[in-house]
Amino acid sequence: MSTDPKLKRAFQVIVILLMTVIFLGGWRIRDRIREREDLFVFDAGSTSENFARIWYPEVDWSKIYPGFSDEEIDQIQRQTFAVRYVYQPYVQFGAWPKESEFVNIGAGGVRKNAGPTHPWPPDASAFNVFVFGGSTIFGYGLPDWETVVSSLESQFRASLPQQTVRCYNFGAGYYFSTQERVLFENLLLRGHRPNVALFIDGLNDFRQLDGAPEFTSSLHDRMAPDIPRTLPPRPENDAAREVTAQLVLERYQRNVQLIESAAQRFGVGVFFLAQPVPFGDYPINAATYPFTQPNEEHRLCAIGYAPFAKMAEARAFGTNFVWAADAFRDAKEAMYCDAVHYSPRGAKRLAQVIFERVTEQLLLRQAKN
Repeated sequence: MSTDPKLKRAFQVIVILLMTVIFLGGWRIRDRIREREDLFVFDAGSTSENFARIWYPEVDWSKIYPGFSDEEIDQIQRQTFAVRYVYQPYVQFGAWPKESEFVNIGAGGVRKNAGPTHPWPPDASAFNVFVFGGSTIFGYGLPDWETVVSSLESQFRASLPQQTVRCYNFGAGYYFSTQERVLFENLLLRGHRPNVALFIDGLNDFRQLDGAPEFTSSLHDRMAPDIPRTLPPRPENDAAREVTAQLVLERYQRNVQLIESAAQRFGVGVFFLAQPVPFGDYPINAATYPFTQPNEEHRLCAIGYAPFAKMAEARAFGTNFVWAADAFRDAKEAMYCDAVHYSPRGAKRLAQVIFERVTEQLLLRQAKN
């Protein structure tokens, strides 16, 4: 029985099309696997775990989050720990856009404040404030409307009722002054020039001993696993830590100078602020700090903040530097929601201190002029 030539030809076409679909689908699956592998390098924040409750199972969270239900507190904590980091040129990594009930990250890696999402690129007719920092400024453990930046925006808006004020939260987990400098320069390079830029630092600068971003080892192992990465030795005693802390402060000082130069050239007002940390200038007791002290990765910070304060008092960081590390000195309630990140009360208090001291600096300059 002979086969109809037309049917045979149609069958051949169908087979070719199916093979093409399978072939292209295989390439696409392979590409998706590669994409997933690339993302995994910087996937430290992708989790559904609630680390706060794992680390501190005995804490009464209702005292730290007044007005929130236990379920809401749990979701706030989970959603901040689930922030996803992906590769970004020059700064190495940044937060991936995210939509959820309590944590929202939009274009440009900017975290949402209270109210509508700010436009991106920024509207040049508004009074725009860019705020840089690490996870404490991003607001780990906080909903969008309770972060330091959101509270700062409320303060600025109240003082400038005739202007549209927008504070952009560029805080990101693990970021320190070097990454913030590079990010600021890249924003200027792309034409995004704020009226004012605030850099709120201290904690993470002491964490990144070698001055390299957090995921450098993972990226190095992916690109050149056969070439050992040489790391500086970690200081093993307090004397060595004091020497290392001084090197970190000198690096921070140079970053301040470089940022100031770029800001001056582009006509941006700039301030650098030392953030509060739970070492020294904080009254630790059961009511104010129901946590264990920060682990080994923050020990250098505990030693480095005393010389940091001395350098600040000697104006080693210039006239645009503001010491805000004493913001919680008289705390009676928890200013932290874990070992290092700010609670809703802490974020609001820090925003108030920053606003008052930056405004004071501006008024002093106007008086001198």
